[in-house]
Amino acid sequence: MNTTYQPFILKKADEILEILKEDIQYSDFIKNRLCSILTDKFIMGELSAEDPVNRVFNNEDELLLFINEALVYEDIKHLMELGFVGYLDEGDKRDNIFFITEKGRDYVKVMMPDKD
Repeated sequence: MNTTYQPFILKKADEILEILKEDIQYSDFIKNRLCSILTDKFIMGELSAEDPVNRVFNNEDELLLFINEALVYEDIKHLMELGFVGYLDEGDKRDNIFFITEKGRDYVKVMMPDKD
């Protein structure tokens, strides 16, 4: 599903992603995730269009949580490109499902044999 975001949300997301470009890789998924976070903050009254981007996250832990989400996404995407992990999209109402593929199971068996 494509979500439409307020122009100021998109602008703040672009500014934040530009600042973080050395730390995380840009993708539409990451931008949408950040826009979702910013929209939630706006709805809860924690963010306005006038707030500078350095005040978007309440603390360092909140920023690090977003960066970690981005890094995990990159890792899973890479595992999917290698064919080790698969993905089922359960739609907007349910969580998406990631699973290890047969190729992934074979790789784990080779790299981590039983210690018996």
